[in-house]
Amino acid sequence: MTLVEHLDELRTRIIKAGAAFVIAAVAAWFFRERVFEWLLAPAPALGGSLNFTGVTGPIMADLKISLYCGLVVTIPVVFYQAWSFVAPAVGEAGRAFTFVLIGLSSCLFLVGMAFGYFLVLPLALDFLVGWGGDRFEQIITAETYLSFVTRFLLGFGIAFEVPAAVYVGAKLGLVD
Repeated sequence: MTLVEHLDELRTRIIKAGAAFVIAAVAAWFFRERVFEWLLAPAPALGGSLNFTGVTGPIMADLKISLYCGLVVTIPVVFYQAWSFVAPAVGEAGRAFTFVLIGLSSCLFLVGMAFGYFLVLPLALDFLVGWGGDRFEQIITAETYLSFVTRFLLGFGIAFEVPAAVYVGAKLGLVD
């Protein structure tokens, strides 16, 4: 393939991943209230509600929730599109390896998010919300809470990708 053909293939893969993201985000829009409640569940001290400081706060929170869900759902599609782009170069043995790697990476990401959500997030929220004691009046806005929780969960998902990255590094001879 020529450079132009490679770039055209890459563009096609990016468009497919982007289309999957848009479809997933639009679908997530219909579940935004349920996801909002799910993200508030680990923080019973907040009483199931958050504050807003701006006129556009509620709709922006719903948009961010939908985009976040779209990103999480699209990660296996992105892995698959990346694999499809490099598959012609890896040969038949490499294809089996990459299928295992895609499955492993997707599962590790989801397990990391689940670990963060079910085990670490409730402890972290109890600690952080209770830190000030009676010295501070807490006004937790939806923007700050949702940003914290989504970044927290994405961080755990990415951190759990380390074994897959080390495995690939070992296969390539970059890591002992």
